[in-house]
This record gives sequence, structure tokens and C-alpha cells, in this order.
Amino acid sequence: MFPLHVWCNSSRPLLPAHRPLSTLVGSRIACPYDRIGGWVVDQSSPEEHSVLRRLFLVLFSVTAVAASARLHLPVPGSPVPQSAQTLAVLLVGLGLGARDGTAALFVYLMAGGLGAPVFSDGAAGWAHLVGPTSGYLFAFVITAGMVGWLAQRGYLRRFASALTAMIGGHVLILSLGWVRLAATIGLEPGYRQGFAPFLLGGLAKSVVAAVIAVLWVRYLGLQDESAVT
Repeated sequence: MFPLHVWCNSSRPLLPAHRPLSTLVGSRIACPYDRIGGWVVDQSSPEEHSVLRRLFLVLFSVTAVAASARLHLPVPGSPVPQSAQTLAVLLVGLGLGARDGTAALFVYLMAGGLGAPVFSDGAAGWAHLVGPTSGYLFAFVITAGMVGWLAQRGYLRRFASALTAMIGGHVLILSLGWVRLAATIGLEPGYRQGFAPFLLGGLAKSVVAAVIAVLWVRYLGLQDESAVT
């Protein structure tokens, strides 16, 4: 028999620092009773919960990034569309943290390489991972890990710092994409086609991501460890 774990349904648990969503879904917050005075008893093992919820969230994130790739507008003169994909990447890092966020985007790339229609316009295949626009795809993995790392250390609690982090994530994606594209078409054409057209859209998506980050922190009631009693 697995040991019994008693946990509460408190809507705003006190947490010492930002914890990834993968550690919060189904987590057990110690308290004597829930909001309506009843006990909630979980008879499964903590290890089983942890593995299953992390797997679910990674797969859900892969699906979300793939769906966001379908929300795009063509950019005249550029091989890269303007899409909601970079916003999804930032939010995956925010929600899953550095380790699982990185893993989710790596799984996304591997799924696309193996033939799943997860890239822009439902494209798939290894050619997209070595082609002129592959820099953007590999930058997704790095950016999700970076945002997750910052979130877990409390750097996204205020709007200004969250916005700076999200802009930095977009700049990283565009820069790595530009470098790879420039290797094919040249530095200046690569900038005109793969970097400059996306600055305004990247800024707008960074604002949205920063607002979500701040609301996410406030919704969970996150605060400094010294404030937790």
C-alpha cells in the first residue's frame, strides 16, 4: 500500500518561490483542512504523480507550440512568417521551468523532425531542422530554458523585469534565426528578411507574455521565502 497523503484545496497556497507548473499540478500543500472543511486523501505515490504530471505538461506544451505555429501571417519578402509561436515558447518556459521547458521544446523539434506536422503550416521533416530557418527552431529550446530559469529564481515577479526577460527571449530567437539565415543569403539580407520585420511583433508579444507572467505569480500567491510563516 502507498502511504496516504493529505492535502488541501486552498486556492492561494503560500509558496516560498516560483515553482514550475509541473510541480504544482496535483501537488499536496500541507494544511489541516480544505476551504469547506473536508479532507482530501490521495492514495497514489508522489513519484507516480510527479512523472505523470510532468509527462502530461510536456506533451501539452508541445501541442500548444504546434497549434501556435498555425496562427501566423506571411511577411512579404521573408521566408519566415509572423506567428504566435514565440509567445507560446515563452509561456512554456514560464509554466514548466528550465528543465521541463527545455525538454518540451526539444520533444517538439524531434516530433517535427520525425514527421509530426508541428511546424509552421503543418510542415514536418528533418529538412526544417537543417534548413535556412532552423536557427529559430533551435533558439526555441534555449529560450524556453532561459525564461524558465529566470522564473524559478523570481525574476519575473515585477512587470519591468518580466518585460525585459521576454524581450530578451525574443531577441535571442531572432538573433539565432538571423545568424542561420545569413549563412544562406548573407548578413544584410538576413537582417532585412529574418530580423527587422519581427521587432514590432516581438515587442507586442513580449508585453503580453510579461503581463501573463506577473498575473501568474500573483494568482499563485508567490512571495519571498522570508514572508512565509
